Amino acid sequence: MQRVGAAVLGIVLLFGGDRAAERLRANYDHGLVVGESDDQRAGPDPLFPAFREFLGGLRVARINAALRAGDPQQALRYAREALALVPDRAELRARVADVLAFDLPPLELDAARRIAWIGEALRVLDEGLDARPDSAFLRFRRGLVLVLRGKQYPEFEAAWRTGTGRSTLDAGVEDFVRAAELAPFSRSYRFWAAVHLEERGTRALELALGGDAEAAARAADDLRSSLLQWTTFVDSDDPLARTAGAMTSYLEHVRDEALYLTRADVDPERVRVLEQEREALDRARWDSLGR
Repeated sequence: MQRVGAAVLGIVLLFGGDRAAERLRANYDHGLVVGESDDQRAGPDPLFPAFREFLGGLRVARINAALRAGDPQQALRYAREALALVPDRAELRARVADVLAFDLPPLELDAARRIAWIGEALRVLDEGLDARPDSAFLRFRRGLVLVLRGKQYPEFEAAWRTGTGRSTLDAGVEDFVRAAELAPFSRSYRFWAAVHLEERGTRALELALGGDAEAAARAADDLRSSLLQWTTFVDSDDPLARTAGAMTSYLEHVRDEALYLTRADVDPERVRVLEQEREALDRARWDSLGR
């Protein structure tokens, strides 16, 4: 009889703890992840969801403490525990990926270990996307890891190219564009898509100027897509409207330059004039950004 009473008391305490945790999470859990949230869940609700999320949040606090103490292995253990508690929480998954991709690699002297941490971060995000392929938030965070870590660590960029046959910028742009498609009202996703489509397009244009007609076609497509993203900021009260105006002028010209280079016969003088005009527009673009 005592065991039955203890079991009943335990269930009551869990339900009470779950409600208390829900209140605590509502008040204090919003700052765990920097950036836009995507807190929808996939599948049936787990038992005592708020209590589990509260415990997951505690693991995140312990991750930060372990990092401050210089103990990356302990931080990884807490990260895995947090995901085991609430595997369907997108914000928590993104925070764990941030630890793996941004907090741990700078602590490593060995390049192979840095690559391994970043690869683990991508695996964490890919697991989330396997369960929720329509998550714009996870798609965007995957793009961030690819692009930012690819630029920071040449060894990761090289490993990614070897394994996939493409650059981290190529893959990251696809993630940003997909995120913007899944969440068309998110200005952040559109902005990152616009900026990196333009970056990839101008890189392809440099190859096109060397006579690569296929690169010219890729450049034209990326620059046209970037232009479409930027125009969404122009006719609005958005703080980016002025920058977007300069960018659209620049991209219209560079797109035309890329289109011109897709022709079989390229007039060297025409290309020279276009390049000069592009340089002037590029200076105006940076002036509009205050740089």
